[in-house]
Amino acid sequence: MRARNLMLFLLFSIRCLDLGGQSFFSQGEKFLVANNPKEALVFLEAALAQKEGDPEQVLLYLGLAYDKVGQVQQALRAFTQGAALKGPKGYLHWFNLAGLHLRQGNWAEATSALVSVLGLNPAYTPAILNLANAYLSLGKWQESYDQYERYLSLEASSPQRPQVTQVMELIKARIAKLEEEKRRDEAIKLAEAARLEREDQERKELAALEEKKREEVRIAQEKAAAEEEERQKLVLERIRQSLSGVGSAGQSLGAGAAGIQEFREEFTLDE
Repeated sequence: MRARNLMLFLLFSIRCLDLGGQSFFSQGEKFLVANNPKEALVFLEAALAQKEGDPEQVLLYLGLAYDKVGQVQQALRAFTQGAALKGPKGYLHWFNLAGLHLRQGNWAEATSALVSVLGLNPAYTPAILNLANAYLSLGKWQESYDQYERYLSLEASSPQRPQVTQVMELIKARIAKLEEEKRRDEAIKLAEAARLEREDQERKELAALEEKKREEVRIAQEKAAAEEEERQKLVLERIRQSLSGVGSAGQSLGAGAAGIQEFREEFTLDE
């Protein structure tokens, strides 16, 4: 709040100054070029408030001035507002936004901003180089390599070519190592899968063998039971036949009339 009040006071004071025919924007630009960002901010804020000059350029200078005095959040806000205007300088606002994020280690945000830069200006090589660096920090090796390669294709005589080439060689070696590790891991996974499949097959075969043995035992037991039942039937039949033979071979007992002899005995009666 105090800073805002101070800014309003300065704006009021500026209105009382004789600018020698120069606009707020011109004064702000002059102080910014002279590396005097604090004074530049006063005039640039006044230019923005008075809607003086190109708003894209005013916001661009404001963001740069705020960045120079260490007010990063205000700088981010100015560049964001400038990018939202979608004017011809939009790619510069996105580029400066990316620069702030890069300094803060916000690699994902920086990458997103740089992609926006190149969407507006595909041949802007500083953004290509920064994007390669951002991808490198994120560990996106192939993406980083591709952007470095793109940069060198557009900046063949760049004084940074030796360093960029060296980084590309390191990235290439890193990619090769990762691919080798990936192949090894895949081989291990395949071997493990084959082992598990083999063990599963062995378990199935063992289970089938045990089931077969149980079935053989069951069949043998049923066969033995059937044979025992048949044997018992034969024994019972022999016993039955032997019992029937005893009745026919012996003499039958009877009391027919023809077989009974009448017994008569005469008695003499003495008179």
